[in-house]
Amino acid sequence: MRNLFNLWIVSIIITFIILVIINIGNNEIFYSILAILSGIFSSLVFIILIGSIITTIEKQDQKYKLLEGKLSEKDLLFDKQLEPYLARIDKAETTKELEFILEEMSISNVKIKNTEKATSLKKRIQLKYKELSNEGRIIDPD
Repeated sequence: MRNLFNLWIVSIIITFIILVIINIGNNEIFYSILAILSGIFSSLVFIILIGSIITTIEKQDQKYKLLEGKLSEKDLLFDKQLEPYLARIDKAETTKELEFILEEMSISNVKIKNTEKATSLKKRIQLKYKELSNEGRIIDPD
């Protein structure tokens, strides 16, 4: 990222040097063409710089969320369609509640195309069910 910024600064300096040299020769057509080309080059480098900054920020944000425990690596596998169900599965307090969420998912016709995602979701549900069963929270509290 720092190298791209330096490259952009160098390209601007080179552009000004070229413009000064050409201006001494007073060849206006050549001057215009080089000015346009150097402007395009410096703009492209600047766009790459902005893109890399945005990408770096997104990656850092994702890493911080993982470190804070807001996301697990399994959460990163799931589609947007599953997000509301995943949150409810994690918050389920009884096995009946968990079964109700699974029924809702089947009624809503939630499809998981990737086998890794399906396997990960299955393991997650099994672990939650086992955890609730071991704690004796099998029936609905009402």
